Amino acid sequence: MDRDIRSFCTLLLKKTIAVLLCTTLFSVTFVHAHKTNEEIIRVGLLPEDYPPLFWVNENKGIVKDILNAVSENSRFEFEYFYYPFNRLISKVISNELDVETWTSAAWREKYKQHTYFTKPIAEHCEVTVFRKGESFNTPSPGSMTGKRLGVVQNYTFPSFEPLFADRSIYRADAKNERGVLKMLAYMRTDLALMDRTIASYLLRHHFQNQFETGSAFDCVPITFMFHKNKEQQGKEIDKVLQKLKRDGVIEKIINMYQ
Repeated sequence: MDRDIRSFCTLLLKKTIAVLLCTTLFSVTFVHAHKTNEEIIRVGLLPEDYPPLFWVNENKGIVKDILNAVSENSRFEFEYFYYPFNRLISKVISNELDVETWTSAAWREKYKQHTYFTKPIAEHCEVTVFRKGESFNTPSPGSMTGKRLGVVQNYTFPSFEPLFADRSIYRADAKNERGVLKMLAYMRTDLALMDRTIASYLLRHHFQNQFETGSAFDCVPITFMFHKNKEQQGKEIDKVLQKLKRDGVIEKIINMYQ
């Protein structure tokens, strides 16, 4: 009886080892096949935190969360490279980087022949910001005539440029959106104009109960810009982006940071 039990146990152990060995071999083969098909896309981002779009040293933000979702649903992985704005664009155009994220064809018109743009995944608008309790009606840029308007330096605002040029509106530049809001808080400007998504995040998380928003201007669709040599990969990624958009994943990510 003992001999039968020992034989049975030995046979069971051998079968278990065989199953585990086969499973391990299959897993290694599967992972190797998956990695062989994988492709790394070089992503250009600015060298400083730009919340809520991304943080440099953390894997979070709207852009990185969207790319993580793309990676989970495709064969692509994304590697980040950080450069000042002009150099970043130059590296995409020269094919040293593959993609600029969270951009718009309306902003990159002169690079159209060198690039491929995905279909829109979101919308960008500039929004007016006021000190709390001091807002006024701004149905058009002309309604701000004579005002000091705080904006981010080097940014272009199509609806406002003629009024900046003839000094109907005085343009006051700051390095970034936080600087724009600080100028407004210290009463160096009458109102501000900034990215609605960034304004929403900053007003909720860093400037609670200090400001309120008003009208939106210069709304454009948000896309990803790939170098022309990566058009095929861009189209493949675009299919994933559009599915994420239809499924409400992108909207959920954006809302998480608002």
